[in-house]
Amino acid sequence: MKKCVICDKFLTGNQRKFCSNACKQSEHWYKIKNQRNTYHNQTIRAYKRKLDLIKLSGGECQECGYKKNLSALQFHHRDCNTKNFPLDARTIANKDWNLILIEHNKCDLLCSNCHFEHHNPEMEWQNVEKIIGPLAQLVRAADS
Repeated sequence: MKKCVICDKFLTGNQRKFCSNACKQSEHWYKIKNQRNTYHNQTIRAYKRKLDLIKLSGGECQECGYKKNLSALQFHHRDCNTKNFPLDARTIANKDWNLILIEHNKCDLLCSNCHFEHHNPEMEWQNVEKIIGPLAQLVRAADS
């Protein structure tokens, strides 16, 4: 007599592999858990790869030395014309590691603040004050 592949109970009637729906569902869970391309596994792989890339880049922002939060560290392409793909979590989870390393060699590691400042130099206080006048000065004085 055949037994359930999950709990070893004897199968009856038309049962071929599982004795109950609960056993069938648990096998499905174990199968998904061990698959490489589930959302969970992709997220873990992306974090590990980002950590490896950060270590290769010196472990901190190359402009200010920030290293407190992993999500605040970003890869900035020195020349946007050579950019083949972004080095974000979704992309690095699923790309070939050798392609990621080639792309990484085109980048600097920056914290999000330095990255935004690099891409938006026109937003420095002096420029904003020239554009909108005294209102910016009042906001800036309130912050200090």
